[in-house]
Amino acid sequence: MTPTLILLTGRKSVGKDCLSDTAKAFYPGQVRQIAVADWFKRALSEATSFELASFYDKRKEVLYRNPLVLSEDLIHRLCEAIASAIGPTSLQTRQADLGNLIEVMRTYKGTSFQSNRKLMEWLGFQFIHDAFGSDEVHCLVTEIGIRDLLARDPHCQYLIITDARTYYESSYFHRTWKGPVLRVNIQRPEVEKDLPSSDIELATAKFPLGWFDATFINVGFDEYRKDIWKFFQTLNGKTR
Repeated sequence: MTPTLILLTGRKSVGKDCLSDTAKAFYPGQVRQIAVADWFKRALSEATSFELASFYDKRKEVLYRNPLVLSEDLIHRLCEAIASAIGPTSLQTRQADLGNLIEVMRTYKGTSFQSNRKLMEWLGFQFIHDAFGSDEVHCLVTEIGIRDLLARDPHCQYLIITDARTYYESSYFHRTWKGPVLRVNIQRPEVEKDLPSSDIELATAKFPLGWFDATFINVGFDEYRKDIWKFFQTLNGKTR
C-alpha cells in the first residue's frame, strides 16, 4: 500500500522537525522522513569531502576558517553529480546536458562561500533556477531518495517530506503521488520576523489561498506539540 505523504512547508526554525518527531511518536515504527535538500547535501559532501553531518542541524551554520572558492574542479564534480542523478527525464535535453550545466555554473567560478548553509542555498536554489528555471530537479532527486527509502522499508505507512518549501514542490508531489497527501503549513511569528529574507525562505509564503490541509501556528513548543498530537488524533478518529 502506498503510504500517506505529508508535505511540510515553513521557514527554518518554525518547527518542521518537531512535527516529524511527534508523528514518529504517534505512529511508532510507521513514519519515515526525507528532505528535498538531502540529495544536495550528499552531493556537496562528496564533491567537497566535507563530512555529511556538517550539512545538518546547526553544524551547517558554522563559518569556515577560510572561504570555500568555487573552482573548476568543484564545478565539474557538482555538474557530473546532477547530470548523473537526473538522467533522461521530462527536463529539456539541453538543460540536463553536462556541458550546459558546466557552462552555467562557470558563471559563478571564483565565488566564495562562508558556510555550508550558504553553499547549499546557492546550489539548491540559485544555481538550479539559473540552469533549469524551475524546482523540477528538486522533485526528481527527491523521488530517487523516496524510491530508495521505500525499497528498504516497504511497510512504511507515513512518509514526511520535511521541506517542501515552494509551491512547485508541493504541487508536484500532490499531483504525482499515488496515495493520500496532506499539505501542512507551519508558522512561528516570533522567529520569522528576525529571519533573513532569502529567496528560498520567502518562497514559503507564495502559495495560493486554501492550498494547505492544515496550518499550525507555533507560539510555544509545548502547546505546538499538543496541537500536532490533536491533529493526528483527529486524522485517525481515535484518542490517546
